[in-house]
Amino acid sequence: MTRARDVATQGGLTLILNQAFTTISELSIDNIFTSTYRDYRIIINTDSSSVLNADLLLRLRRNGADDTTNNHNQASWFVTDTAGSGSWESSGGRNFITLFKMDNPLNAYGSIVMDILNPQVQKFTMVSGLSNFGQSGANNLRFAMNSAKFVGTTQFDGFKISTTSGTATGNIRIYGYRN
Repeated sequence: MTRARDVATQGGLTLILNQAFTTISELSIDNIFTSTYRDYRIIINTDSSSVLNADLLLRLRRNGADDTTNNHNQASWFVTDTAGSGSWESSGGRNFITLFKMDNPLNAYGSIVMDILNPQVQKFTMVSGLSNFGQSGANNLRFAMNSAKFVGTTQFDGFKISTTSGTATGNIRIYGYRN
């Protein structure tokens, strides 16, 4: 017989970090990926930003430093709520992953939900996620689906989120997937 206390210790998510950020252009999170969890869920909510025609980027980190090798491959679909506007992008050999292309969302708010798989394992590190950004008013929604991998077996312990210009305010939560 399975008891409720037994089910609670199986699977699910464990909150590791819940952190607010204010008017930042980059946020480095170090020593978050450990051998305790193999896979991670990251949720970022932005309350506002001063970003205009910029991209939101992810760069993996190790030992407190950005990985700047050109080993990131990515496939993404970016869509707006304007009829017929969307774009497919794929790229390889870059030193970052584009989480979101912010065409013109000055004072934007939004959310990103992504999974980072195998960052501490000597396998490819995989990233997949969904992003929604918008402004108050009509015809201002932006949506993205991302899939990326780090081509190599580097073991990472952190990551950095940054904008190519401007700043953002919001909250980040990081969860570990329990086995």
